[in-house]
Amino acid sequence: MNGYREQTGMRVSRCRRLIAALMAIAMTAILGFLSYTAYGVEPRHDAAHMASPHAALLADGASAGDGPSDDAALTAVSADGKAKLYLSANRIGNVADAPSGITLTLAVVGEAGTTYTVTIPKSSSYAGTYSIGPGDDLPADIGTVTRTETNDAVVFSIDFTTASASVELSVNLAAINNYTSQSVPMTIIGESTRTISWTCRRKTMTQPEQMPSLTITQYVKPAMSPKAPVRTSPDQTSVPAVNGKTDYTYRFDVNEVDGVRDDTSYASAQVNSAVNYGTTITIPTPPHFVLNTDATAAKNAFDDDTTISQPGGEGHDIIISVPKGSGAQGYESKPGYYLVGRINAQNTTATQTFTASGDITIDQTYVDAQGATRHLRKTLPDDWSEQLRSSDQKGLCPVAGGQCLKTTIAGNNTDDDILLTDPSHLTTLAFAGFANNSPEDLEDAVITMDVPSGFDATAIVTPASAVDLKGLTSYRYELTLADGTRQSGTVPAGGTITRVKDSPIRTAKLYPNLLMAGAHTADASSCTTLADDNANCAGRVMLYLQGTLAARYDDGAPVKRGDDLVTSISMTDPEKAFQWDADSRRFVQFSVQASVTQQVIVPSQLRAALQPFGWQTSKEPGDLESGYLSVYQSYGGTTPTIYEPEFYYVLPAGTVYNRQKGLTTLNSNAGTSPTPKVSEFQASDGREVVKISYHGTGYWFNCNEGANTQAWLSILGDATTGVYPYSIYVYSPTTQMTNRKVDTSAPSWNPTWVEHRTTDLYEVGGGSWSVNAARILMSTTQVQGNLDVMFSRNGESNDIAATNTFSDAREMNVEVVINNGSSVVQQDLRQFINLPDGGGDGFGIRLTGPVTATTDRSVVPDGTTVAYSTAPAALSATAVPDTTSYVDAAHVTDWGAIRSVLIKVPQLASNTVAGHFILHGIDPTLAVDAGKSESVESGLYISGLRLAPLLYRAGDERTPTITVTGKSTITAQLAYVDASGAERVVPLENLTRHYRNNQDVFAKSDFPQTLDELKAKEGDLVPSGYDLESIRIVGDTTARYPGGYPAGTAQWDTTARYDYNGSVVRYELVAAGTTPVMPITGADGFWNVFTLSALLAGMTLVPGWYAFSGLRRRHGR
Repeated sequence: MNGYREQTGMRVSRCRRLIAALMAIAMTAILGFLSYTAYGVEPRHDAAHMASPHAALLADGASAGDGPSDDAALTAVSADGKAKLYLSANRIGNVADAPSGITLTLAVVGEAGTTYTVTIPKSSSYAGTYSIGPGDDLPADIGTVTRTETNDAVVFSIDFTTASASVELSVNLAAINNYTSQSVPMTIIGESTRTISWTCRRKTMTQPEQMPSLTITQYVKPAMSPKAPVRTSPDQTSVPAVNGKTDYTYRFDVNEVDGVRDDTSYASAQVNSAVNYGTTITIPTPPHFVLNTDATAAKNAFDDDTTISQPGGEGHDIIISVPKGSGAQGYESKPGYYLVGRINAQNTTATQTFTASGDITIDQTYVDAQGATRHLRKTLPDDWSEQLRSSDQKGLCPVAGGQCLKTTIAGNNTDDDILLTDPSHLTTLAFAGFANNSPEDLEDAVITMDVPSGFDATAIVTPASAVDLKGLTSYRYELTLADGTRQSGTVPAGGTITRVKDSPIRTAKLYPNLLMAGAHTADASSCTTLADDNANCAGRVMLYLQGTLAARYDDGAPVKRGDDLVTSISMTDPEKAFQWDADSRRFVQFSVQASVTQQVIVPSQLRAALQPFGWQTSKEPGDLESGYLSVYQSYGGTTPTIYEPEFYYVLPAGTVYNRQKGLTTLNSNAGTSPTPKVSEFQASDGREVVKISYHGTGYWFNCNEGANTQAWLSILGDATTGVYPYSIYVYSPTTQMTNRKVDTSAPSWNPTWVEHRTTDLYEVGGGSWSVNAARILMSTTQVQGNLDVMFSRNGESNDIAATNTFSDAREMNVEVVINNGSSVVQQDLRQFINLPDGGGDGFGIRLTGPVTATTDRSVVPDGTTVAYSTAPAALSATAVPDTTSYVDAAHVTDWGAIRSVLIKVPQLASNTVAGHFILHGIDPTLAVDAGKSESVESGLYISGLRLAPLLYRAGDERTPTITVTGKSTITAQLAYVDASGAERVVPLENLTRHYRNNQDVFAKSDFPQTLDELKAKEGDLVPSGYDLESIRIVGDTTARYPGGYPAGTAQWDTTARYDYNGSVVRYELVAAGTTPVMPITGADGFWNVFTLSALLAGMTLVPGWYAFSGLRRRHGR
């Protein structure tokens, strides 16, 4: 309970109220406000020099960085020499020494009112050899860059709308690789050119002036490297010889690239549809080979017009016809062409070899960029060969060890752990698979699954596939349950075998009606890392052992953490699964086995997983919404939730959190989406950290969502070009993570990123944020209020207290940076900054001392001076402000009287930042300024008016603004003496209200005014047997406010202000039947003197049956 809340006895309380009422009649509150009077300064003194040991200068006209090439083919220059357009290279695609991209740069001295357009043709209508990037932007105070996309080009319009500037703008033409999806088919095969055109239109022109064009040559050269057919089922390496008159599966790969980037990468195993105008493939077959066209069509399952046939029948050529646009591209990763067929010959006592004669030929038609029809032809020796094994061979597998039969098994999740929980959400206990890679069809195969005690196995789902398990139509089965019950029957392939009673399955024997040579399921695997949820794994071609983990073993012992449960599967064929045994020198039956061990875990062992996701939409300094950082679902976690995490987003240098936009796409779980607490602080490396805390919410953070908990970033106006890292950490003391734990002993670790926490810290991950500052001369002014961790364009202060490191909540600082990003040295720069004077509905910022400078990624050039004036500068586009009233710091007699600051830089080298200049100030009336905003106006003049000045006025988009906000929280409480005589004070949480200072009205109607209304709001908190004696408002008399503003008490139906914060609406109760009655009016309708005194003392009287001093209310008056 707050110390200022009244805790005394009720009788004493009433006496005090009476005294307070009498005093209130004789007293009034008089508030005085300080006025700030400017004491004159002494003019005509030289301003003081600011020097920096890091100052660096270049010779006049020197240029930093690479300029345009001297190659005429790469550079185009305007007739007046004020504009150049140049390329870093002029060829791209599949050609020797081709670059990974081409940079196109416009270097121009742009005058206000001038527009340049640059038209870059697209490589093709779809993708082609290059993509055209977004390009650089102009600062909003200089002009705009508009990117317009048409069907065949991208047009950049560069408008110098408000100011002249020397600027370089670039756009990147990024080389596209062979993986990228292309049109079907392309129209740019071969060699072709693209012409870049550009124009200039000054405000005095009626028509734009055409400039010399530039040309890019692009190269697209498709290539292929086909391979002769090989048997894939069963695998030709492990099964070199097969049976005659039995179908097997072979595959032929074309391996064709579209040739956009090179001759080899991202080849398509099928004919590449991007370059295919019609292809015919002729494949000679081994003698007696017969293609099964129906099985071949089913195996390939083409979604285009490709056909595979054997027109001549047995032993004749196979023809693969791939019409225009059919085939596949590298990104699709489709397999080559399957050929299902047989050697139509009998096995003999000797091994027989059948080899194709003749060459495989591929004839592909394409149309080049000029419209000419051309051919890409490929011939390769046909190495297609097949062996029929000896009829005397008795073993099923060509080599010992049973490699031609296969079983696989996997646990319920990819970590092979299983959660002991009640209830369980598990669907499948284990997954299993099998394969017949032998040359024989198996009609007597037996598949056995042994299920451990501890598994409550309820069913088995059988696999089916018309292609991979062709001919398998049913399974006969035999089950043995834990209680000894035996169960048998037959289910169709794909059907489910379910136990007939409430006893878990312990052994299952399956008898598929047929496993043809090459028949196979998918290899067993789980599709999830989650320990208690794998329902999404359904629908794949494999065996599913369904059920959950039991609480006890079959003998009644409890299942415990750390127990290992082993499930196994085996396969044999009592008629054909024989192999030679060297010890006994005879053929013996064999089987193949596989097993999986799953370990029991408990909920505290679950681990969650997250990864970072950054989305950047702008790279321009000063952009308030450049993108966001967020967290994203990851893989490897055994649980999808984290309990009450606290995230630390360590922002990239040069950015700050956009508090105005706040967090977007909040995390959601089971329909709830609580708002976390967001705070900011500055780490020791100067970067801002955004802390997002769910502590105390009881919330389980959902790790299975897309990009969420998005913190939007503003790029600071003084950010310089570069790529800056960011990182995200999470403090999770309850839920373990698969993410790497933070090594707090690593030399690179900065403990201030996470408030010096040392345990339960995990790395969510990191990435990079790009800043692309225009190569231009510009100034940036930013502000910092008491809510701001760092300087930004939109500052904010609270009217009562600072949340950053400010010792005085009134502190308001201004930062100025001059960035010469152009390629020329700039002379005689004059930066004027006008401080708000508090006129109208605003507030004033008063300096507290001289300007200081920091040189973080910047310098203070030699000869730089700072001067001060009590009058604001007259910022004009047509005249440099008069500077005769400006003096140096030594001659300022009253810092609070200063209204303007002048920073003079005699020379600023190219690609150099001057600053950061810091103006230290306060808002002396902060406590009463909630709801007000002020702008800091400025102007940069370069060599007089050689270039149009950069002016930032109130209302302009890039003019910095600082806003004062504040709210008052008013609570409520009950006060009464209980039956034992104890004084009771009960908080009424439902009546807590928040009001925006200087905006919202503290309305009497917001709070109950009768006992019945109070009971309706607070129910059981209001004791029975009591009457409402009075409603009082108690102010926070202990509060201290910025600038010494006095404490106060909230007043009904008035606009909230700073001193309403902390007031308490106090409902005072007395035992029923003991309430004295005070008349609201005295005789003849005059106000009762006691009523008046009580009202002036801040009491709210309850109308009713008051008796006080022997008077009663009469006749309704």
